[in-house]
Amino acid sequence: MRRLALALSLLLAGCGFHLRGQYSMAPELKILHLSIPKDATLLSQEIQRMLELSGVKTGDGAYNLVVTKENVVQQASIYNPQVQVENVHVIYTLEYFLASKDGKQRFPGKPIVEQNDYQTAPNLISGASAEADQLIADMRRDAVQQLGHRLAAIKPSQLDGATPAPASSGKGS
Repeated sequence: MRRLALALSLLLAGCGFHLRGQYSMAPELKILHLSIPKDATLLSQEIQRMLELSGVKTGDGAYNLVVTKENVVQQASIYNPQVQVENVHVIYTLEYFLASKDGKQRFPGKPIVEQNDYQTAPNLISGASAEADQLIADMRRDAVQQLGHRLAAIKPSQLDGATPAPASSGKGS
């Protein structure tokens, strides 16, 4: 039985299997400086957790992961006959880029957009609020996983060409 478990784990490791949130980053990205808006505490924690699981240290590295924007938009999408909201569409957006120490953008990240819906109950306002908070937390976690996939896909040759980094407003939503 023990040999079977060992054989299975070797097979999984050989095919590139890894636990969710654990990514193999290019050596140049093994130490990253993080620039995340101060009001994005939960996002910062999620990103740091993902990087830690991937063996990336945060500190004074050769590259800076800059999160320029975290935004959540909630839109009523379905109303009942009493004109009360029954369904809310949520759009979560995460914008970022990777810059070198000299401030040049080395890898422009395309925005990560997550969309989902939740149902409301007009007489259960606190329940809908808790459901919305949980949905947004799940969307944030999924966006950070996508960010991890994108960082892991960066090849050292992609870090060679540089373009000036866009000016950051320093604001987050």
